[in-house]
Amino acid sequence: MLVGSQCGAKAARGGQSLLAAAAENVAPRISNRPFGHDMIYRVTARFKKTSAAELRRKLLEGTIAEQQPDGPELVDSMNRAVVKESGEIEWSEMCYCSSPLAHERQTVLDQHFDEIATEVVSDYEDHEGRPFMDYLNELAEST
Repeated sequence: MLVGSQCGAKAARGGQSLLAAAAENVAPRISNRPFGHDMIYRVTARFKKTSAAELRRKLLEGTIAEQQPDGPELVDSMNRAVVKESGEIEWSEMCYCSSPLAHERQTVLDQHFDEIATEVVSDYEDHEGRPFMDYLNELAEST
């Protein structure tokens, strides 16, 4: 298991969203890793629709935002995520893990997404599609 100095994430605060309050209530984490070891990934995945209510609950209650060291970045990533026409979910996420999103996958992502693929990008990207949080809210309310 990767914790603390082994794997850290910086929170990239964007505009206000449904989950902004949860993310703002968590103190920023400072990584022990040298500056310049952070990677930003384009992530694509298939959402496990049956987990919608659980993921939404964890996001809204602050459970994910409080997760160290990467909680705030996970929340911000879900706010950046979009549903593409293909049904894939796509977002940008910063990670310090030596293996892409290792801690994030172990603690959150693998429980809620399948077919997770990552590609290194130079900066956060804007993605075309329907906001994932709208989709998540719709799915969670229908169950």
